[in-house]
Order: sequence, then C-alpha cells, then structure tokens
Amino acid sequence: MLGAIDRFYASQGYYPWKISSTNPVSDATVWAVVDDSTWSDGTTAVITKLAEAGTGELKASFTTRITGTSYNTLSKYNSGDPGSSTYVCFLPKSSSFQTEAGTRCGEALPDDYPAEACPAGCAVAKTCYSCLP
Repeated sequence: MLGAIDRFYASQGYYPWKISSTNPVSDATVWAVVDDSTWSDGTTAVITKLAEAGTGELKASFTTRITGTSYNTLSKYNSGDPGSSTYVCFLPKSSSFQTEAGTRCGEALPDDYPAEACPAGCAVAKTCYSCLP
C-alpha cells in the first residue's frame, strides 16, 4: 500500500486522495480505514485509482483482499504538514507484535506519527497499532 502511494506520487506529482497537483485540498488524509467506499478524492475511490489502468499500482487481487471483511483492517494517516510521512497502520494479531506496538507507543514518537495509533491504555489492552511510514 505504501509503495503504491509513493509510486503514484512520484509519477503523478500528487497524492491519490487528491484530484490533481493543483487541487487546493490539503495533502492531509485523516485517520481512517483503507477501503473502497469512503477513502476517495471526492469522485473516485483511492483504491480504485491506485488499481486502474494507467497507474496500475495495486493488483486487483491485493485490492480485493485488503478490503475484504475477513482481512485485518488497514488504516491510513498523513497530517498534511510539509514533509510529513504517510502511515499505513494495523492492529497486530500476534502477542509479540502487540507487545512491540505497545512499547513503541510508550516511547518518543516522530512528530507526524498518528496519535490515534496509541490510544490511552493501549499497551495494557493490547490495542496499540503498528504503523509503517
């Protein structure tokens, strides 16, 4: 997912959640689920945009899998500040990854790291997200 977003940006000059490079909408994409119904540029779902002919950044099989109801939900975040990272986050299933995510949330995090990934008490409840920039 991150690779597809990066490649789209490199080839098009704007993020896939924008309509064009001159679109006045912020580069921000708030904390939300990666899906094909709500994450859009206002007209086209971002998942569709990344998978369609011309960009082809995501294979249809990957798109179908990550939006399926049995898949571990992915969330995305970008603060919109210049130089900020785009994060794709998930709730870890294994105990070791849950512990790692809880430890990370207890440490100093980058300024652009999504606060939603580390809700209060998440280390104990094992509900901290792992986020990849």
